[in-house]
Amino acid sequence: MTLSKPKMRAGASMLALVVAVAIAPAAAEQVTSFDIPGSTATSAEGVAADGTIVGYYRDQAGAAHGFLRASDGTVTSFDPKGSTGTFPFAINGKGATAGLYFDGKDRQHGFVRTAEGKFETFDPKGAFDTQPYSISDNGSVTGIWQDSSLVMHGFVRTADGTITSFDPDGAIFTEAFGINADGTIAGLYDDSNHLTHSFVRTADGTFTSFDVPGASYTDAFAINNKGAVTGVYFEGASFYGFVRSADGKIRKFGKWGYPTEPHAISDAGNIAGFYNNGLKNRGFFRDASGRVATFSPLKSRDTEPRAVNDSGIVAGYYSDRKSRIHGFIRTP
Repeated sequence: MTLSKPKMRAGASMLALVVAVAIAPAAAEQVTSFDIPGSTATSAEGVAADGTIVGYYRDQAGAAHGFLRASDGTVTSFDPKGSTGTFPFAINGKGATAGLYFDGKDRQHGFVRTAEGKFETFDPKGAFDTQPYSISDNGSVTGIWQDSSLVMHGFVRTADGTITSFDPDGAIFTEAFGINADGTIAGLYDDSNHLTHSFVRTADGTFTSFDVPGASYTDAFAINNKGAVTGVYFEGASFYGFVRSADGKIRKFGKWGYPTEPHAISDAGNIAGFYNNGLKNRGFFRDASGRVATFSPLKSRDTEPRAVNDSGIVAGYYSDRKSRIHGFIRTP
């Protein structure tokens, strides 16, 4: 199962290390599978408040294209000019999307597509590759760029096109994954001892580094407009989820002690991700109270939720028993 971001981890479960959670009944939920017509694989990556989904699909020749799927199922395909492969990863409340595309030389560049379909493409100065992963409601984009030595740095691009590169003090590489309406960014970095820490960076450039207590490794993947961050931490031989509130309080969680990986958090505090039960990856939805519902599309092998909104709609992708990738949307 091919992932869009290099964040898949593996390990054994350690029940004693995680906070217990209440398991909510999932009888009322509906999980709908979908494929872009003519595609060989479909991946949903983001979901807006109105249920519009952004993602990418592969055509019969294997080329990747971006798509928008409206709540009524209407699909719009898109590519920036000159793209040989398009990978959107995020959509904001105004319908703008952000992601990366490959050019004819197999180089990666960033793009923003407005709700009206206008493209702006960009790269930080000196970038060999550019990988945008998140767009805020005010149009700011964050992600990763690689220099000529393939060292990764974070960047933020504001709506007026201004690009700022950044690294926390002492970082040997930086990955930025989420940005909110205040311009606060969440991500991770490695220090000179190759230990991985998470950070939040405010719009004025102030960094706060943090680690989950007892963790050997902390990855922040997403941030909401209230400043809450979710991600993964490693303890012992396995990985689990965490949520960090804006005041710095951290709560650990995991599904029955299984390896757990959150990917997204909404303003309402809904979190979506997957856990591995020893046989396959299954999706989970965790509400702000900590109650968890688990799910998988019918006939799925592995399930990976990628996005969640305030209404509790979850979007992502799954592989079937023949290893084909399909998109899905889960409604509560």
